[in-house]
Amino acid sequence: MPVVALGLWKVPADAAFSAVTSALDGGYRHLDCAPVYRNQAIVGAAITAYLTEHAETLSRRDLFITSKVFPSPTNMHDNFENDVRNTLRELDLKYLDLCLIHWPFEYEESSLEDMWMAMEDLVKNGLVKAIGVSNFSSTKLKRILEIAEIPVSVNQVEMHAMFRQEALVNFCNNNGVHVTAYGPLGSGDQWASDGLGRKCAAEERLLSHPETLRVAKSAGCTPAQALIAWIVHHRMCSCAPKSVNPSRQAENIAAGSRDFVNNNKILGLLSTLDKVEPQVRLQHGAFHTGPPESGKCFRTLEELWDEDVSYMLDRDFE
Repeated sequence: MPVVALGLWKVPADAAFSAVTSALDGGYRHLDCAPVYRNQAIVGAAITAYLTEHAETLSRRDLFITSKVFPSPTNMHDNFENDVRNTLRELDLKYLDLCLIHWPFEYEESSLEDMWMAMEDLVKNGLVKAIGVSNFSSTKLKRILEIAEIPVSVNQVEMHAMFRQEALVNFCNNNGVHVTAYGPLGSGDQWASDGLGRKCAAEERLLSHPETLRVAKSAGCTPAQALIAWIVHHRMCSCAPKSVNPSRQAENIAAGSRDFVNNNKILGLLSTLDKVEPQVRLQHGAFHTGPPESGKCFRTLEELWDEDVSYMLDRDFE
């Protein structure tokens, strides 16, 4: 699995074709998709067009495509196969390289264990090559590991220098589960008035954090490159930064290469980012919590994340 993917969350549909095309031109071979991103059909059109134009040098097997299934009260594990078939139609593909359970939602009709068995059926039916999870705590992941016949390949979670997830990453490493970081640059566009307009749980922005700027200046690279190099070469994880800008895409993927650290003094500086404070979850998930009558799966953030969330209480996230 290529260690730097193009993250497609928050990429508008009208920008997705050019974003995927420029990424593939720049050497990206891993695309991180999901139906709820509402751009998969455009992403699929871009993949098809690119493979057709470059048929002599590039084929489907050179790409690594990730997508997800989204459990909900009206979309239980029995529907996962239909969901994946719909995704394959949108992406114009015959199989996914990796499929993830997008969130650890469970209901009376369908437990996490039930959902994992449905995920295993996707592999057995040839629709996906590997399966994994996203946004799973170690507590919830342990339940899957105890019953899994097909290995959990990946846990895709928020992870960056401002939210290192040390205990979770260690748990995954010890159990053979690879960690992919989403929001590796802090997802600053979430807080912008022209973005999602959310309230941030931290005063600092990761890309402009003093420690980030210090490492970037010393290494002669961009702040984004410092943060990606920290994830890939220091934490030994993969990541899925989002960008529709070809020059930033090129900078991001370059930071994931071995040449970047071989030809740059950054490797010895990356441990500096282990000192970034505060440590806060920036993508809080409050929109997935609510009272029982709301139909939400979790009543509190603590139930969702299985961790101390006191620093997030009384914040108007939405």
